[in-house]
Amino acid sequence: MRLRSRRWHCCGLIPSIWLGASVFACLQLTSGLTVGVASAQDRPVQSPQVEVLGRPWSQRFSRPDLIYARNIWDLRWHQNRLYIGGGNSSNKGPASNAGPVPLMAFDAASKLWVQEGRVDDEQIDNFTLLDGDLVIPGHDPRQNWDWGNFYSRGEQGSWTKHRNIPAAVHTYDMVSHGHQWFAALGTAKGGAIAMSGNRGASWQTVHITSTRVARFMQVNGQLLALPVWGARSGHNRDTPLQWLNGVWLPVPRSGVRHWFPDTPLESGRPLKVHAVAGVDAGAMYIGAYTHNDHQAQPFGLYFGRIDSKGNWLAQAMPLPVGWEPWDLVAHDHELYLLLNFMGVDRSRVQIWRAPRDAPTRWKPQLSLTVPAFARAFEVRDGVFYLGIGSEAQAQQDRQVPVLHPDTGLVLRVQPNQSFSAQSSPLKP
Repeated sequence: MRLRSRRWHCCGLIPSIWLGASVFACLQLTSGLTVGVASAQDRPVQSPQVEVLGRPWSQRFSRPDLIYARNIWDLRWHQNRLYIGGGNSSNKGPASNAGPVPLMAFDAASKLWVQEGRVDDEQIDNFTLLDGDLVIPGHDPRQNWDWGNFYSRGEQGSWTKHRNIPAAVHTYDMVSHGHQWFAALGTAKGGAIAMSGNRGASWQTVHITSTRVARFMQVNGQLLALPVWGARSGHNRDTPLQWLNGVWLPVPRSGVRHWFPDTPLESGRPLKVHAVAGVDAGAMYIGAYTHNDHQAQPFGLYFGRIDSKGNWLAQAMPLPVGWEPWDLVAHDHELYLLLNFMGVDRSRVQIWRAPRDAPTRWKPQLSLTVPAFARAFEVRDGVFYLGIGSEAQAQQDRQVPVLHPDTGLVLRVQPNQSFSAQSSPLKP
């Protein structure tokens, strides 16, 4: 599959994005895409350059009932190509169990979308680098539950499917730590962690929790495994674990209220760490409710660390009212945050930057209005890449999912330098 990109400039004015209601002028394409640019009140700024890289899922998930599977779950640059997530692993729908999923990437040299292969899973949820290899954890295999999958890209650009993780119904995350590879699992018996000392050629699995293991976090040289919390009446059902001297041990003072402090949590809703980025003093992470089985509905941004006694200490990062954190990206010495202010059929998007050695000192980098909302993003050479997503909403007169037709759009945005000079409203 090969799709060409196109470029345009958009312009408009928005009163202060942090105070009160706003109106905007924008450019609307014949495709139906609407993009606006936020600026300070009554003061025009230079418009960002916005380029449509394409709709890479338009052929694989072409039918209207498959729009949800076009969601861009993750974006990752690797060897001059931009890789995207897609599909849907939920059994509930819309677009339930939407695999297999093509391996799609935007080639920076040819400026074309290319298909490098496919995954025999219902969803490409995230990409990770393991000792230099680009790897896709097998989110939901389309085969039996005896084994789980992961996929690795070799130096020559070819992908290899590895079907050898025991009992891995879901492989949510993978990480390299201390000369070993680790995989966070959901199995038929509960949460588990698989470990490999030979770059994934073989695995040993330890069943450690009653719920799924959703994420790994590396903090100051330590490896943590994070479960899905039950959040029943404010108490945790499972505790994060730390890899110490070859065994997994509970992290002291590590209940759900310790990980998501100063947050009014909804009783009975499972929750997890949705995205994480390591910083010099600890880790920045996004808390989210589990949604539509494996997906996420973010509710807050947090900074956490392990203190001298081994306890987990965290603080909530105050966000502007109505803004939700959706993704975190760390590159070199910089940390980037994606925020959405959700509307009915479009959202205002902000991207903020902070030094990794001072992760609460945020500066704005980008502001614009997009269709649906920006679910994931990536940064390369100071340019931002946005993956447009949407969620199913019921119409008032009937319980029919409504999904935005621009779901799956990928945008390339040059930041607005005038806007990035403003001060940040995010204060520790």
